[in-house]
Parts: sequence; C-alpha cells; structure tokens
Amino acid sequence: IGQPKLHCVVLKIEIPGRTITAQTDTYTDITVGAGENWDELVAWSVEQNLHGIEALSLIPGTVGAAPVQNIGAYGQELHETLISVEAYDSESAAMVSLSNEDCQFGYRDSLFKHEGRGRYVITSVSLRLTPASGSQPANYPRLQVRLIADGITHPTVADIRRTVIAIRQSRLPDPSLIPTAGSFFSNPRVTPEIAETLHAAHPEMPQWPMPDGTVKLAAAWLVEKCGFKGVVENGVGMYDKQAITLINPGRKGPSEIFAFRDRVVAEVEQKFGITLTQEPELVTFG
Repeated sequence: IGQPKLHCVVLKIEIPGRTITAQTDTYTDITVGAGENWDELVAWSVEQNLHGIEALSLIPGTVGAAPVQNIGAYGQELHETLISVEAYDSESAAMVSLSNEDCQFGYRDSLFKHEGRGRYVITSVSLRLTPASGSQPANYPRLQVRLIADGITHPTVADIRRTVIAIRQSRLPDPSLIPTAGSFFSNPRVTPEIAETLHAAHPEMPQWPMPDGTVKLAAAWLVEKCGFKGVVENGVGMYDKQAITLINPGRKGPSEIFAFRDRVVAEVEQKFGITLTQEPELVTFG
C-alpha cells in the first residue's frame, strides 16, 4: 500500500496594475496590484524620478509580499512610504483597508506575521513617494562608501538604485545558478545593557542604536565569527560573500537545511548568548 496522496490548493496572487491616485508638487500617491514584481515597481519609480523606495532595489518578490516582511535595505524600509493595504479579510469575508498604523510595522515585522497571519490576503498596496530633487540622502554606511568610491558625492535616485544593485549582485548568489533562501537570519535586537556587555567582550562588534531604544546587531557578523561564512555541509551552507545567506548547492531537502540552521543557531548562542531568528517564512502542508 503506497503513501496516501496529499491534495491541496495553492493560490498565487497575480493581481496586476499600477495607478497614480494623487499627485502634487510634494508627493505622488500610487496604488499597485499585489501581483506586480517589486523590483519592476522600484525601477518605474526611479524612471519617474520619485524618491522613497530606490534603496529597496533588487529585492525579489511581489508588491503584495512587501508589507508582510516590512522589507528594508540600505537605509530605507517600506513602512516609511506605505499609506495603506487593501486586503481580503477571511474572518469577515469582506475587503478591508488597513492603514499604516493598522499594519503594526516593526523591524522585518508586521501584523501579517502575527495575529493577522492567515487572515488577510493582500490585494493591493498604496505608497506615497516624493519628487527627487537633485541629491538624495544615502544613510547606509556601505552604500555611502560605495558611492564615494565611484566618485558620486551627490547621488540621484538613479545613482542609488544602480549602486544598490551592484552591491547586492557582488554579495548575493544568483538564484538561477545557486539555490538560496536569501538572508536567512534577522539582525537581532538587544537591550542597551546587553549591547554594552557584548561590546566590552567584543569591541569590534557592529552595533546600531535604534529609535525604540534597542540596539541592533549584525547577524552576518555573528555567523561569520562562528566560522560559518563559506562553509557548506552535506550540500547546505552559508554563502562565501555573505555569511547570513543560506545556500543549497546540493539541492537538499528540509531535514538537511534545518539541521544546518540549528547548528548555526546553537553555535552563535553558545559563543555570544544571542538566539538568531529565522527570517524566511516556513510553509508546511498536511
């Protein structure tokens, strides 16, 4: 007798559309279908000389997925431009509009990862972008260094997008060549007291004070200091150019991936007393 077959329905959101809903001298509001490609939206915004999401270039995925993770990179986060989210509420069986505040955004976090998980199906996202006037701020150290190295002291939104793409391509594997789960661990946040203790023991450890009073640590630094950067075990490992990018060159299954993940988490916790949190969502069936 064979194993019973598992039958399930998987819905893939492919809702298209990009509409300018309001435009003044100081802002442009747009509503975008959840199925639109995120990076294509960023490219369009730069072509329109609009500021707000240019540093989020080359992030894979759809527009509808962006609020779930509150995607962020190189000094920008989605919540800074998001006005609202349209979604289907499975509890009320009705379409609803969720404001920026309703979405409960945090660092790589939102309502949709907690009490709203499984309840809402995002159908569109509304953003407010601003006209780019000459030089734009580049608030992320690695981005600043790369721009200066390229001789760009007053970057435009196009300069920032082009530079972010170059940085990401130099640090991240091409998923068409190397299977990858992307950045696998979130940057942990700790109390100032814990940060001070860690700094005393490891003065070279990168730390960033956050507006909410916590201190952000670099997950990649923690993983690298535990010796995992570039290490591949049983077909699964960490990329040699970015220590928190999990790769699967052996095309292994969940058991091998999770075993390697657990080893990394255990080593970091033993060495630094910090528990890393998995960033990608885990989808299970059955």
